[in-house]
Amino acid sequence: MFLDRDGTLIRDVPYLHHPDGVELLAGVVAGLRLLQAAGFRLVMVTNQQGIGLGYFTKQEFFAVNQRLLRALGESGVRIARIYYCPHSVADNCLCRKPNTLLLENALRKYQARAGDCYLIGNGACDMQAGARLGVMTVSVGGESAASYRADNFADAANWIVSRRAPAAVAPGSRAEEVLA
Repeated sequence: MFLDRDGTLIRDVPYLHHPDGVELLAGVVAGLRLLQAAGFRLVMVTNQQGIGLGYFTKQEFFAVNQRLLRALGESGVRIARIYYCPHSVADNCLCRKPNTLLLENALRKYQARAGDCYLIGNGACDMQAGARLGVMTVSVGGESAASYRADNFADAANWIVSRRAPAAVAPGSRAEEVLA
């Protein structure tokens, strides 16, 4: 399960570089717990051009992620790995979404097939990166060029889990019920 960070898991703050700015979006914890319970490995893939532009350092980026991981960990959610692109658009690199190197690296690391994976994001670059590799894409909060357009993260998780084999989903395990 590929997950964009800004605008998907946390509130989108331009060039977020301070941990105090981390604010989980509604339905994220419940949705991630549902996906994790359904057997998905959670992998974050994020563009962070603020590093390449000099707006913040890698250490500040890591501090933001530590806050996010701590918040998720308190609810039993484990992000397996974070792949990020530190380059600016002008660098024209292969890892910045909509390019696919971040996803390709994760597929290789976990020996996964693109056709068995999903990407949840909020931007056109997320949807394009997933589509280029044959990954099912789910848009949260706007982008319509996706396999599914979700109202929120919990809706995205429920849609994905509903597509899995029935044996993989425990009865009563809809995202909004996970935290009950």
